[in-house]
Amino acid sequence: MLHRECEGKSEVIQVVIGGKVNDWQFLLNVDKCKVMHMGYNNTCTEYFLNGTKLESISEEKDIGVIVSDDLKWEKQCSQTVAKANKVLGLIKRNFTDRSKEKNNSII
Repeated sequence: MLHRECEGKSEVIQVVIGGKVNDWQFLLNVDKCKVMHMGYNNTCTEYFLNGTKLESISEEKDIGVIVSDDLKWEKQCSQTVAKANKVLGLIKRNFTDRSKEKNNSII
């Protein structure tokens, strides 16, 4: 019944999400809601929640992991390497005696 009233899949998704939010009385912060379009054949449809257009993003960081719309790990890996290099630089700057015997006794 819902599928016949709507023209396309994106409208069906929008009606179902909007309906569930209203039926279950979710309190959503529309400013924090975002849409990520994944896949090469994605039509990049605009979605609305409570009459407000949801922001379209290409990457999002969630629980420390960066997820991009093309599902590649390049950004996540480069950020992790940069963070590790910062820690190594901090250790190198703050330890003047870097002999193997001293380092093993610290650990």
